[in-house]
Order: sequence, then structure tokens, then C-alpha cells
Amino acid sequence: KKRRASLKTGILLDSNKIFVPGKLAFGSKTIDIKARLKGDQSDHFSTMKWSFRIQCTGGEQWNNMQEFSIQSPNTRGNLLEWIFHKTLEKQDILTPRYGFVNLVFNNKNLGVYAYEEHFSNDFLNDRNLPLSPIMQFDERKMWEVRNANNGKDGDFPVFENAEITCYNRKEFKSKK
Repeated sequence: KKRRASLKTGILLDSNKIFVPGKLAFGSKTIDIKARLKGDQSDHFSTMKWSFRIQCTGGEQWNNMQEFSIQSPNTRGNLLEWIFHKTLEKQDILTPRYGFVNLVFNNKNLGVYAYEEHFSNDFLNDRNLPLSPIMQFDERKMWEVRNANNGKDGDFPVFENAEITCYNRKEFKSKK
């Protein structure tokens, strides 16, 4: 239902980013997850190779990750994104885990998918880094403008005016 709504606009708006329960099976193990559509533009959901954000529940992990995304390699330039991550690693620049996996979704083999670690406190812990703010550009206004302008930014420099926010801000809110 959320995919069909997003296909009409060509953009996955926040209102369509709803997590649903699911199961993730790998090897002989099955874990509970929450999953939702992922990606901003229709290349993430216009074909049968939908992109998903996955959160493992109950303290479980897949491939040492509690939260990650999977998408068609086409949405990330096929091998170009993998080469980019490997280059960052070689230069000792902090980068999320990125690789490839074969995906079977609802008993249908969808072939090769790219997985990418999601930024989280586990991302920092696994690299022996202290709990620290992870900064990001807030893209919400950009997507609102593009949605209102048939996918274009128009004359408004939305990205340049994006607010810089703390991704893991819950960890750093002052306690009163």
C-alpha cells in the first residue's frame, strides 16, 4: 500500500516509511525483524527489487549489524559504491559495512542485493570508538520541495540550506 502511494509521487515520503514485523532467515537461524521501504526516489521501489531498511529486534544481529539497508546494486552504481567503501577503508576513513548478498523475499529469489550498515551506536562500538554525535544533513525539506516541484529543486537551494542535525540525538539530549 505504501509502495503504491509512493509510486504516484515518485518519492518515498516520511509518511510512507512504516515499519512492519517480519522474519530474517540466514543459514539455520531465523530472527525477528522490523522492515520498511527505504530510499527516497522511485529507483528503490519501482521494480520488484524493492529497497528495505531492516532493524533486528530482541538484541539480535545479522552480519554483526542490528540495523542495515538492502537495495538493488543498481541504486548504488553497481560495483562503484563497493569500490568507494573499500577505498575509504584503505584510507582508514570511517565507513559503514557494505557488501552483497543473495535475497529470497517471500520465497522468491530476487538475486543479488547490496547491504549497507546503518549509522548507530553499534557502528561506533564495533570500531572501538566512544559514543559520539553522528552528524547529518536533514533532507526532509529537500524532498518536500522536490515532491512539490515534480522531482526538481527549482530555484531554491534546498541542500545548501539543509539543517545539520545529530543523527543519534536521543543519546545526547539533556536529561532534566
